[in-house]
Amino acid sequence: MGAKLTLEGGDEFAAWLFGLPSRLSEKGHRIVTDTTERAAAEMVAAYPRRTGTLKGSIKTTFIETKGSTRGIVTNTAKHALLFEVGSEARHTALGANRGSMPPGKVMTVIAPRRRKQMNEELFAEVREEGLTVDASG
Repeated sequence: MGAKLTLEGGDEFAAWLFGLPSRLSEKGHRIVTDTTERAAAEMVAAYPRRTGTLKGSIKTTFIETKGSTRGIVTNTAKHALLFEVGSEARHTALGANRGSMPPGKVMTVIAPRRRKQMNEELFAEVREEGLTVDASG
């Protein structure tokens, strides 16, 4: 005795399933590029305007492979890291105090917040397709 399973709507399901990677990739690409550009703009706005070097040195880069997009925001200014993390008190060889610099915390505050927002948007798109997202690990 054999068993028989009949699926109604199998063609529609197959079409939905076949198109899923393309739909998610397109939506994901849009979310990643939009979030990266918004993060870069927010960072530019957050930097102080002394010489304009920090503001003018923000760059976005996108790495695209089949089915994925990666957005990267960098600051190419020579002193960007020093501004971001600050410095301890500095002294010359003769002992003259050159002071310390508090951390600017522009990228280290904005990037994680924007990344969290981006992940929430990506998860929402996956859920909209009818899939379950477990972001616990």
